[in-house]
Order: sequence, then structure tokens, then C-alpha cells
Amino acid sequence: MQYFREMTVSETLMANVPAYIEYLTTRIGEIANGQKAWIKDKVIYDDPVHPYSGDIRSMTCFTDRVKVVKIISTNPIRKKHYSVSVGATLLLDYEENFPLAVFDATMMSATRTAAMAIISAQLAGADLNDVLIVGWGRVGQCVGKLLNELGYEYYVHDPHCTVANLSSAPHVQVESTFDSMTVITTTNSREPFITPENCQAGFVVSVGADTHFNFELSGELLRERGGLFVDCWDAVDVGDVGHTGMGHIVNGDLFALYDERDARTFISVGSPLMDALTIEYLSNELL
Repeated sequence: MQYFREMTVSETLMANVPAYIEYLTTRIGEIANGQKAWIKDKVIYDDPVHPYSGDIRSMTCFTDRVKVVKIISTNPIRKKHYSVSVGATLLLDYEENFPLAVFDATMMSATRTAAMAIISAQLAGADLNDVLIVGWGRVGQCVGKLLNELGYEYYVHDPHCTVANLSSAPHVQVESTFDSMTVITTTNSREPFITPENCQAGFVVSVGADTHFNFELSGELLRERGGLFVDCWDAVDVGDVGHTGMGHIVNGDLFALYDERDARTFISVGSPLMDALTIEYLSNELL
């Protein structure tokens, strides 16, 4: 069994970002048009010692090419490990189910989350020439790196991540308004702070509110904007949609977005499919 550490995983995904994004988008389209994928519901275990601070997740997806199981957890105290999310992804033999390879999952998860934000914007026809990244933690910085590699510039606003290193951002926005054409939120906020009063963006992506105690987008914003799509149906129960009870206004999932290309808001809470497709890409490059 082979083991691929964080540096190898990150360097491989960043070596050719356009190819990585194109691979994910092509595979999403193939699955939307009938290719097989079995996306299992996430199993989430709350941390009993630090409630409302962390959890452990099992995420499983089988495609027509790979069988993948990921175990990832959040570590809010972070005295022993630098990252907010820590875990590993297991690639199984397709016929006999024995372990073939293990991939460190911290940077993989951050990178595939960033890729999901960008792909959703591309599918919706959003303007990536005017992007505001809200939050400059690990995922926000991954969004910035992917945008750079794709030839786009961006601004950064960070109202909540107190440990963020904004000096690495090319442009820092200090105003608490979110009016770029495309806004991508990547914070750990526990209160919704994007509202109709401070956000008139053409397209809004939330990838930060992925638990039952993280919120970024207000119910008023979701109701007024409409055109709401999610990466997977888990989003109806957690984060912005679960908190606001706006599940009834969700227009569809990632595959519906691929078909309809008509969205104003996209919420990602982490799809096992994106893990599996990323492992497909890494397997092609490394195995």
C-alpha cells in the first residue's frame, strides 16, 4: 500500500491547475449525463469533549473508476496539528476492496473545496475577473492560489479569521461590503453576516458554513436572491440552509447546476464526490 503525504498531494494538484479544474468539470458533466457514481451520505460524529467546536466525518463515494473512503476531523484547539481539518483518504481496489493507497487529506480537502467554489462560478457563468474572497484561512488561500493559476486576480476581506495572514493577499478590502461581481465566503463564522444590505454581488458562493454551528449567509439574503444550488443535499440540514430553514427554496444540486447553468447562490458543505474525483485525478498522476 502506498502512502502520499500532504506535500506530494498539494504539489500534484497545484502542478497544473487548469488541467485539474478541467478534469473535475468534465467528470461532473459525465456523471450528470448518466455515468455511474454512488455518493453516500456523510456520517458526522460531534466531538463530545468540545461540543459545537469539532466533529469527525466519514465520507464515501464510489465512481465508475475509484472507490474512496475519507475520514476527516476538525481540531479547534490545534496545539498538536496546525490545520483545522485533519484526515486521510483511502483508495480501495475496485474489484476486491483492499487498500491500495492512503492520501493525506488536509490539503486535498482544502483544494477540492476551493475548486468546487470556482467550478460552481464557472458553471453559473459568473464573472471571475472581479472576485472577493471573504476569509483568508486555509481554504481562502487555496481559492486565491487556484485563481492565480487560472490567471485571475482577486480581493480579500477577512472579518472573522483573526489568525489570518493577510500580508500574503495581493489586495485587501477593509470595507464591510461585499459587492464584487463574485463573492466567495470561506470563514468560520458562527453568525450570518452576509445580508441583502451589504451584498449585491452577482454570484455568491459559501464554502465556510459546513456544520450545524457555522453560518455565513442570512435567510433574508437567500430568500431575496433565489437561484440557490448546493453541492450535495447534506446542505439542507447544516450550515446556512439548515440554520435558516430555507431548504424549500433550493433549486437543485451540483448536477442540476451543470444542466441548468442558472444560479445566483451556491452553497458547498463538502461532497464526497469531489473527494473521489480528486483521487481519480491524483491516481492518474501518481499511481
